[in-house]
Amino acid sequence: MDRQQVSWLIVRAFGLYLLFHAFMLLPDLLTSIYTTRAYNNIMSSIGDGSASRMTTTMYRNLLFALLLRIILFSAVGTYLLRGGGFLVRLLQRVPDTPTEVDDEGDAQQIVGPERGERVP
Repeated sequence: MDRQQVSWLIVRAFGLYLLFHAFMLLPDLLTSIYTTRAYNNIMSSIGDGSASRMTTTMYRNLLFALLLRIILFSAVGTYLLRGGGFLVRLLQRVPDTPTEVDDEGDAQQIVGPERGERVP
């Protein structure tokens, strides 16, 4: 397997993971919708307006956070499964070619010439 195939596999596997994670959040979203409606009905039947507003606001925030995570995970997962061009190019990037190493010259540049040795 060459570098291109490995990077392709990594990107697609991560995209599949994100889509799976978004799919697994759907039952939590449905549960939160049901819970918000149930608590709203219970608190409104009790007649305590401030507790009803507080509970409804708390569960609406939970709904918004879950919905945002589902949208984000599914969007990024879909992008990665459809190619993920930027990430694949980033993983396949070849660093600049290194300079040739001269064994003796580099050591003399770092340390300097030996005693008694003439500098050309």
